Amino acid sequence: MEHTTKNQIFLKKGELLEITSRSVITVNSGLVWVTVAGDQKDYVLKSGEKLEITGAKPVIEAIRSSDIQVQEPGSKYKLFKLILEWNADVFN
Repeated sequence: MEHTTKNQIFLKKGELLEITSRSVITVNSGLVWVTVAGDQKDYVLKSGEKLEITGAKPVIEAIRSSDIQVQEPGSKYKLFKLILEWNADVFN
């Protein structure tokens, strides 16, 4: 993934998180269960493991309290919009 957005997320045991795009999920600590729409296989990730999601709408459940990082592909449009907003702030 060239341009990415990284989000560090803390999940308590039993909490669910749905992601809306393809991503790379890295477990910094804890234990999570991941299921992906259209994928017949489920995944259990422990501390230090990562999973690249190429399908749609993964759902993550914390089996134990977990610290995870979700890295999503960035949008060129988002970057362009940020540059335009920065220019407006600086030069106006």
